[in-house]
Amino acid sequence: MSEQADALLAHGREVLASQPFSVLVGTELAALSPGRAELRLAIRPDLQQQYGFLHGGVVSYMAD
Repeated sequence: MSEQADALLAHGREVLASQPFSVLVGTELAALSPGRAELRLAIRPDLQQQYGFLHGGVVSYMAD
């Protein structure tokens, strides 16, 4: 990865870390480039609804 790409990813991670909800659910910024962002989120029991599916609010957050 180039120095510029590393700097962009580092900046994106700082922005994500400043968002309380992103921190709360444990979102990770895996990749960032112009026009593309890859977020990762581990599916944990506390993010699931009573039937074991990922809560709709979390799904909406990831889609946003």
